Amino acid sequence: MTKVATHPNPVRRPAPSFMLRAVLDDVGGGDNFEQVWTKRVGADRFELCCIPFFAYGMALGDVVRADAATGYVIQAVEQRSGNGVVRVAVKRPEEVDAVHLRLHDLIGRLEYLCEWFDPGYVAVSLEPGRFHDEFFRVRRVARRSAMKVRIRPVPRSRPQPKMPSGPQPPR
Repeated sequence: MTKVATHPNPVRRPAPSFMLRAVLDDVGGGDNFEQVWTKRVGADRFELCCIPFFAYGMALGDVVRADAATGYVIQAVEQRSGNGVVRVAVKRPEEVDAVHLRLHDLIGRLEYLCEWFDPGYVAVSLEPGRFHDEFFRVRRVARRSAMKVRIRPVPRSRPQPKMPSGPQPPR
C-alpha cells in the first residue's frame, strides 16, 4: 500500500509551485513517499520550499534533481542550502498537548521556521550562522517529557552531491 506524507502548510508557497516526491525507504513496507513543495530553478532542478518531515538528507532551500522520466521522484541533492533540520516527536500520547504548547512557544519566541505534521510531531529549520543553544535545551526537556529528537546537522562547508540510498541511521 502506498502512503504519502504531505505538507498542508509549507513555510514557503511559491507561485507557481511544483510537487515532487521523496522516497521514504526507512518507513514501513511498500511504497512510501513524502510530497514536497518546490519551485523550479532549472530544467530538472527544484528548490525545496518546505521542511521535510521524514525525508532525511535534505532541508529547506536545498536544490534537488528530478524529472518526468523518474515520475518527479527526487534523485539527488544537487546544492545544499546550509540549513539543518530538527524533528521532534512526542512519544507519549498523554503528553502531546502540554509538550506541543511548550514547543510552539519556544519555536515562536526564537523565530524558527517550522512545520507541524500533527500536534506531536514538528520539523524545525536551523539556519546556518546562528547559535542554536537555546533551542537545543529542548533535549533536556525531551528527556523529561518523553520526546524523541532527531537532528540533521547544518553542513559545515562543501555540499554533498548525492543523497545516501537506503535506510539512514537516526541523527
